[in-house]
Amino acid sequence: MLGTPIATPLPPSGGSPAGPSIVAAVTKTMEEVTACTNATDLRRLAALLTDEQFRRTFGGIGQQFLTSLGTPTGLPEGESAPRISVSDVIVLPDGRVSAITEANGRKTLTVFREVNGAFLIDASYDLPLAGTPVP
Repeated sequence: MLGTPIATPLPPSGGSPAGPSIVAAVTKTMEEVTACTNATDLRRLAALLTDEQFRRTFGGIGQQFLTSLGTPTGLPEGESAPRISVSDVIVLPDGRVSAITEANGRKTLTVFREVNGAFLIDASYDLPLAGTPVP
């Protein structure tokens, strides 16, 4: 039985620029997201999310469902997930880290939480596309 997804909290604000080691760590997480997407491996992808973000993303399906999916097959030949760029990495007042991530022109504010030495995705917020306002 599926549960009700959890609402995404408001985007964080404030903080200071992250150092090179944190930038490298969150970039590595996003490279792993791309690799998991190319491999169609939802189990590995879910491991890159905090428990809170897992519930927001997958609702009430639970980790057991992901283990029942079988062996990942990968994307069809000739297809691949876009590379995700990382910029504007900020250490937030609460210790989490935010970054602007972008793939295929779509920008997201991605928030990371350090868990056991790895930066896991804790929240994400789609950012508006650039364009001309309509009167």
